[in-house]
Amino acid sequence: MGSEMFIIIHAQDTSGLAESIHQAYLLTDSLILIFSDYDPQSELSNINHAPANKPVKISRELATLLKISQKACHLSKGAFDITLGKLTKVWRLTSKTGSYTHPDTIMWYINHTGCSQYIIDQDENTLIKKTDQFHFDLGGIAKGYIAQEISEFLSKEWWGSHLIDAGGDMVAGDAPSGDCGWKIALEIPHSEHLEKRVICITNQAVATSGSTYQHYIKDNKVFSHIILPKTGLGINNTQNVTVITSSGTDADWLATACSILSCKKAKSLITRIPESTLIITTPENKKDRYKIYGKKTLMYHLDHPD
Repeated sequence: MGSEMFIIIHAQDTSGLAESIHQAYLLTDSLILIFSDYDPQSELSNINHAPANKPVKISRELATLLKISQKACHLSKGAFDITLGKLTKVWRLTSKTGSYTHPDTIMWYINHTGCSQYIIDQDENTLIKKTDQFHFDLGGIAKGYIAQEISEFLSKEWWGSHLIDAGGDMVAGDAPSGDCGWKIALEIPHSEHLEKRVICITNQAVATSGSTYQHYIKDNKVFSHIILPKTGLGINNTQNVTVITSSGTDADWLATACSILSCKKAKSLITRIPESTLIITTPENKKDRYKIYGKKTLMYHLDHPD
């Protein structure tokens, strides 16, 4: 998916660990071959070029993720939309070359996107695209899904105390012995440095969205890789959005959606997802201001004794 993945295990006895890690990475590779839009041979790339109005047989994994994505699109009222693939490619071109696509072309792409552009039958594992004028992009949900799958695999292999980091989308298992959980530091917006405050998670997932690592600058404005569906352009706010919830899949798409939505609408969305927390970090007068919504979460200073 264009990112590195790290697996961290806490265990006293590591017998058999190397083989389990090997199998976990093989599972990761198999899922990337389904979900990646970077690989022209992936299943996703193939369905992006499939004809409209004709049922296409797809894998169970892809059918599951496309259906979850459609539900996420409806829940977020279109803020999270996986049919923006052509606009994503426009963003990548601009960020690499500095060339800009004509606004009429962007508007044409926008007019062929949306939650209702495809139908999924999970019983038959089939996809019907209502038009062939859009491409899927699972970059805002697939890493979280993969991290969740790896977490569940490791738990079945009896490596319950683990942390999966899939390009910043993290899924934690049981806490390391004697600790509050897995300690995750929050990023400072528009900086590669970390805050001196951490969250501590156990059997939860956390994802952060912002423009720190992926952006381009135009007219002194920073445009993130997160596409605003209404404009087809990257969002240009200065905040970071962190979501803590029970599923890596949900944490990933929620962080994307809440980056696009206003604070009020993001708060409304997060309260609809059980056991979820939203942290919005905004720089103000050289200091970071936190807004926390949903389930209360503890934040520790890095020097906290626990």
